[in-house]
Amino acid sequence: MTELWLGPDLNADLLPLVQQPELWPIARSRCVMLQMFEQQIGSDTENQYDIGLNYYPRLRDAGFFAGLTVPLAIETPGLKAWDTENGVPTGKQAAYALTRAINRVLAAGGALATYSMDDPLAASLSDFPSPVPIETVTEVLCRVARAGSDMGVQGGITEAYPTCSVSQIVDLFGHVQQAGWSPRHLHTDIDEQHAKDLESRRLINISSDLRDLQNACRAWGIPFGIILNGQRGDTPEAYRAGFWEWFTFVRERLGGDPDRYILESWKKKNLPVNLPETDGLAHTGLLREVAEQLHTNTPETPMKWIQVTVVENSNGTTLANPNGTVRSLNPAHNTPPYGPYHWEERQAGSHGGYELCGIGGGTVSYSPLGEYVVFGFGTGLNGFSIMTEEPLKIETIPLAETT
Repeated sequence: MTELWLGPDLNADLLPLVQQPELWPIARSRCVMLQMFEQQIGSDTENQYDIGLNYYPRLRDAGFFAGLTVPLAIETPGLKAWDTENGVPTGKQAAYALTRAINRVLAAGGALATYSMDDPLAASLSDFPSPVPIETVTEVLCRVARAGSDMGVQGGITEAYPTCSVSQIVDLFGHVQQAGWSPRHLHTDIDEQHAKDLESRRLINISSDLRDLQNACRAWGIPFGIILNGQRGDTPEAYRAGFWEWFTFVRERLGGDPDRYILESWKKKNLPVNLPETDGLAHTGLLREVAEQLHTNTPETPMKWIQVTVVENSNGTTLANPNGTVRSLNPAHNTPPYGPYHWEERQAGSHGGYELCGIGGGTVSYSPLGEYVVFGFGTGLNGFSIMTEEPLKIETIPLAETT
């Protein structure tokens, strides 16, 4: 089932979410994570960093962190133009900010479950006189990630699209993974107006890009999330209208739902208000309605995903890729763009069997046979096929169950 995160506006008072739980019982039952902004936990006075009443001493003293019944996440800096030495980003201040946030939440009786770095690649491309080298970006993000892991907290990345292309985002993940950090999720921060403008000029294909990012996340074994908001709506009514137009557009272009929706606002003017969930203009009201849409329009039956490592190819099976290149299916190809592959165990389906899925979304049917699998002929969605009926030995590593 698709997860729902709630990310209230910087100025939307957070305390009633804990003090008046009766005002959002349904939304609270479907909300798997409450996401704050790091500057709220790092602020000591009202309206510092545009956070309104959501400053740390007030929230701490009122028992907000200790009283939360929903896990807590933060959106936190990764690579920023204000965190540099001699004009070169270092990540030192961002690492300190994350450590401080974790410590402050703990001191207030709570716990930080995870974090998401805020558009680091977009900042590296847009906020400096010239693009920051990917090697420097990798070093900075790994520094911040280590600060979190040293405190026992793992996190992921929020990235801007179409400011950053699919290939740039995939390349970033490849670099940080190779450097030793495996982000726990990818959340996409999509500028609807910009994306539609580029698509109208045939510079991007939104459907293809979203599906490629989703397939990449499946290959990495992490959740793919899309941020839902009212885009440029600046009144409660316009925000709601923009929100639902964007939700419908995303589902249509993706052909279903991602692993996660993050209902997040950064209007900095209490838009939308948080409560009550019975108000369609409130953030919890929007979350409740999204939950109802997901319940009545479930795209497909839940699946269990198991990561597969190819250990032995018994007879030199070949894999024909979309570009016509023929490659052996062997352990060396368990890395993007040819893998890693995933063993998908369908809970229901016409063939009742299994499929091997690559990063491009292609599939082939097969049947289990002890520690071996017997492949049949099949053509994947991205045009590749595996042509053999000989056994292929595999090892499996369980992943979290997703939909």
